[in-house]
Amino acid sequence: MYPGVWTTYILILFFSWLLVLSVFGCNPGTAWTVVNLAHFAITYHFFHWKKGTPFSDDQGIYNNLTWWEQIDNGKQLTRNRKFLTVVPVVL
Repeated sequence: MYPGVWTTYILILFFSWLLVLSVFGCNPGTAWTVVNLAHFAITYHFFHWKKGTPFSDDQGIYNNLTWWEQIDNGKQLTRNRKFLTVVPVVL
């Protein structure tokens, strides 16, 4: 992941908040709660539940790993993993 992707990720969260705020007409705190719950459900499903890879050119070597385990080739405490850990905490 690159810092441009990080910025896009944050912008997607912000525009999701704006969408929830305008569609449901709720207060800002409730909109952040809805975005937080949706973010939790989506990231849990894709990063920690779903196994395999979104790309078919790996010849099945990642079929038994979750997407979280595949980030940065399984290295721990990388900038990307730290970023993806801090975002839900800040939300």
